[in-house]
Amino acid sequence: MSKYETQEIQQEALRILDEYDINRVQEGLRVDDPLEGIVFIQNVGEISKNVTVVAKSTVVDGDITSTSPLAIRGTVNGNIITTSDIGINGLINGDIEAENIDFSHAAIKGNSKAVRSVNLGSQSVVIGDISGNKVTIDGKVKGNVLAVNSLYFKSSALMVGSVTAGGISTEDGSRINASITLTNKESEGFDDSEFDLEV
Repeated sequence: MSKYETQEIQQEALRILDEYDINRVQEGLRVDDPLEGIVFIQNVGEISKNVTVVAKSTVVDGDITSTSPLAIRGTVNGNIITTSDIGINGLINGDIEAENIDFSHAAIKGNSKAVRSVNLGSQSVVIGDISGNKVTIDGKVKGNVLAVNSLYFKSSALMVGSVTAGGISTEDGSRINASITLTNKESEGFDDSEFDLEV
């Protein structure tokens, strides 16, 4: 109960989120359906009051701008910008900007830019560029990826394009057809003495 100021706030959060996996929410981890992908980094009580949901049967023709977390399950034909987190389990034709972006069963035609992290699930496809501090790919990407800190390709990943990252890790099974540029300091400053042969 340490995350809640009062028992009433806790009960209200649990009531609002009763269809979610409450145990994981209370631990501050990723929530399961229907708000797939929202990374809860704030007080659960606050988020439960502020999440905006675009339902599966909803089509939005136009841009969405928000300061609260978004859960997109439907279709958005336009750009999406939030200063908070976004979880997408739908179709987006437009660019996305957020604090953290999590794609689960998503189809995206446009560029995605996160201040912190991007997580692309195994059932998701992005045609466009992705950028973030930390990027994890388990789905399909056709475009350029910029990961300031780290880029992790999981076993189902398919990447076609170019990659610029501070560091890269891959799992067996990932398929990468990309030019790769490492930007960490350890990859800079090599000279021929590094390749001296000693017999």
